Amino acid sequence: LRQPLKRVTNVVRGEIEVSELAPHRGTNIPPPLPDPAHPARRLNTWDYGLASNLIGWAVAFQGTNSDAPRPEITDPVQAAAIVLENLEPCEATLAELQSAQGRPYCRFNIPYEQWDNPQVSSAYMEHFGIIKQLYQTLVLHSEAEMVLGRTDLALKDIKVLFRLDDGLKDEPLLISQLVRLACVKIMLHSVGQGLAERRWSEAQLLLLQDRLGRTDLLASTVLAFYGERDVCVIPSFGRGYMGPRGWNRLEQYNLIRAFNETVLPRIDLTAREIIPS
Repeated sequence: LRQPLKRVTNVVRGEIEVSELAPHRGTNIPPPLPDPAHPARRLNTWDYGLASNLIGWAVAFQGTNSDAPRPEITDPVQAAAIVLENLEPCEATLAELQSAQGRPYCRFNIPYEQWDNPQVSSAYMEHFGIIKQLYQTLVLHSEAEMVLGRTDLALKDIKVLFRLDDGLKDEPLLISQLVRLACVKIMLHSVGQGLAERRWSEAQLLLLQDRLGRTDLLASTVLAFYGERDVCVIPSFGRGYMGPRGWNRLEQYNLIRAFNETVLPRIDLTAREIIPS
């Protein structure tokens, strides 16, 4: 599907500048998914082992399709079938992702070297919303397959999520890694549900253990610190925002020292530690 041109407004040098972005290919993942009634959860805790409320999802899906009265849903297996039925419009996109995950590399269409262009920095955020929708949809899809006893299909969905994670891990800005952290938590709910319900086979557990063991959130965050410094911060000093050129260069020097002498030495990638002291 092609989305219409978007008008983007930016304040540049005190003036409002309006520009248009070229159309880009969207997905047929329905935005947003309905909002089921989730069970209460304790704040500030990981929700591993809490089964998805597939009955709530099924009721929510039915509520979006018709106002006609529906029989009460009490069986999780019935709910899982209803969820998958309502996710059928997404199947073409999910199949495309399954096929594309075999490619060795991916890159989002963000020309970082043109960061000063307001269109680039505005467009930069757009793929994050799509990525998060894909995570939410694939996790729901995998958990419904799991309840129906099709753990092989559930694992195929999770493998796609791992591949999406590979796509985000090399993005060089902190917002990329913050989105990635949120998405990894979404994915781990599906993995954790399979663990809590003892649905994974030994071979599947070994595969999950190996892949999760190679998920390095800390190294990607360090890369993003360098990206923030080199893509966003350092070029901004060349525009002379802070007055005389000498002052500007002194502040640039101080900021680089803060990165190199204060932030980065506190991250020990070998020991896997962050040492604030």
